[in-house]
Parts: sequence; structure tokens; C-alpha cells
Amino acid sequence: MAGDEDPGLQALIVINGITELDRWGGFARNPNDLLNPDMPLIPPADGSSVSKALQRCGCGVVGCGNVTFTIRRVGEVIEWTDARDCDRPIEGIGPFRFDAAEYEAEVHRAQRERDWETREERIARLVTYACQSDRDGRPLSFGWASGQEGHVTVYVQEWGPNPRAGETTEYPDGTVGVEYDELWDNHLGYFEIADLDDEAAVDDILSRMRSTPPARWRRPPDWPYA
Repeated sequence: MAGDEDPGLQALIVINGITELDRWGGFARNPNDLLNPDMPLIPPADGSSVSKALQRCGCGVVGCGNVTFTIRRVGEVIEWTDARDCDRPIEGIGPFRFDAAEYEAEVHRAQRERDWETREERIARLVTYACQSDRDGRPLSFGWASGQEGHVTVYVQEWGPNPRAGETTEYPDGTVGVEYDELWDNHLGYFEIADLDDEAAVDDILSRMRSTPPARWRRPPDWPYA
């Protein structure tokens, strides 16, 4: 692997006993990027293709560099083709073809069986699932949740109204700009995980998140701002 950054949890993809994507280098994606209720590794049943980033740059950032594949279903086969690093074709990796039934069963198994997860990571993941519909919310949009040392840290953005949001402006050089909502503030919340079963602990955190304005949330101990 390249780079000195801590990649965190990685979903290593093993094909016929070989971590094929390590031929490119970098880090594997976080498991929750690929194994979540949206099932991003399973292509549409109608045969249309999707492009998915399956490996990230050695700095840990997907947008800096990545390995993407075109994934599609062809009859009883699922194909990974056209390996690329951004716009550049990658030689020597793929294409790969899988029995569709076996492939789907393995993706569902990997999403379901999580013995590697700590309780904090599991609670944070379940909080994330519960907040998916708030990702593009206004005035608050959910960003992420992470779990550590008996707590879940939650990040949300607070947006202000912009009457011109969605409007486009064409500039003299031919480029087009789009007006967006105005970002007013970023909020982090530090929520203790209650000594309850997982479902009740998640509900407890969600209740505290939703009953208290983010500006009044408890901040992480190392949060540098008042």
C-alpha cells in the first residue's frame, strides 16, 4: 500500500484468493462505503451499468485518486470492466466476471456479518442508516457518524436560505456557475452510548440529536472551538 496515512477500516476485495486491486496500490474503501443498505456493489437488474470507486488513493481520499470499475449484469453474470484511475485506463487489472447468484449472496453476507465491528462502530453505523434521509436536508443536513470509546460523534451542516439557489449564471468565458444554499455553520455532537441494547441505544442517541439544537450539542473533548 502507498502513503503513510491511517486508512482506518478497509474492505479488502479478494478475487480467487488474490487482493487484485492492490496491483494499483492505495487503500481499499471503508466497508460502510460499499456494504450498506443501498448495496452499491449490486448493479441494476435491467442490465444498465454503474461506475463504482473500489480503491482509493494512498492519502486515504477517494477524490484524489481511485480505481473505478464499470459494473453491470449480463444475463447470469456480473461484470467488472473498464478499470480506471479517474479518466485514465488502468492496465493489468480486470476485467472480472462473477456468477450473479454467488456474487449477490457474497455481497449480502459481507453486509450482514460484521464480527470485525466494535459496538461503537456498529451503533454509529446504525445512527448513519437512520439519518440517511437527512443527508440533503435543510436547514440541517447529516454528514457522518463515527463511534469510539463509548461515544458516537455526529457531524451535521447548517444551511441558510439563498433565494437564488439552483439558478445558473453564464459568464463571458462561457463557463456556467450554479448558485447554492449558503453554508452557515458546521456542528459536531458527542453522544454517550447508553447501557441499553443496540436498538434502544440508537434510539436514545437519535432522540438527543433531534431534541437539542446542534449549537447546544456536547462537543468532543478535543474540539478546539467554543
